[in-house]
Amino acid sequence: MLLLIGGGLAAGFIDSIIGGGGLIALPLAMLKLGIHPVAIGTNKIGGVCSTFAALAVYGLGRRVPWAIALKFAVWVGIGSVAGASLSRVVAPFYSVMLVIGTCLVLATMFARKRIIKAAEAARHEREWALTPTAVGLGLLCGFYDGAWGPGGGTFMFLALLYVAPIGLVGAMAAAKIANFASAFLAVATYAYQGNVNWSLGAVLGVSLGAGAVVGARLALSHADRILTPMLAVITALLLWKLANG
Repeated sequence: MLLLIGGGLAAGFIDSIIGGGGLIALPLAMLKLGIHPVAIGTNKIGGVCSTFAALAVYGLGRRVPWAIALKFAVWVGIGSVAGASLSRVVAPFYSVMLVIGTCLVLATMFARKRIIKAAEAARHEREWALTPTAVGLGLLCGFYDGAWGPGGGTFMFLALLYVAPIGLVGAMAAAKIANFASAFLAVATYAYQGNVNWSLGAVLGVSLGAGAVVGARLALSHADRILTPMLAVITALLLWKLANG
């Protein structure tokens, strides 16, 4: 129980900034429930609580670009339901492919820091229109998040950082709306299938929510300073996940 709470706090802290908390929370759930869809469904409860807590902080700070976030979240939600419904079929192969792809994207971002600077400068551009690329990325992120989950919030953050002119904090906040929609719909789908352990999910939910509040508060004031270290942590966790299956 102490391991679940401590790991949940760390997962919530990371998840509130750039996502990826599931890379910690899901293995903890699997320690108790085994490698089974019940572990994935239970982990989604933590995702709901973490993203809601972070969103509350970002919302109070008035840093949420609601119009962009809600448009993106619709397509993420559609993808999430599809992924959760097909999790038994696609999860193992799909998760490996996205982990490899994301590691390559993160490596590129480290090598080309000007990409991040360009995204931050673009926040002053005119109103964003929902493009086919944004729709496709939303569906893809949601599908992965529903089918498997670890790193899904990071994918959403990176997608928004590249396609929407909302800057670092804006992308962090908007990703929480998309991630909340994805996690909520995934929980509903897994619950319908009988694949949720509510008592364990409650423990993960409370601990991830508490960690998310701390992380989101830090991101509001130090986004530019903590982005690179957080990306390094997520990259390490993704590589660990890839190496250990």
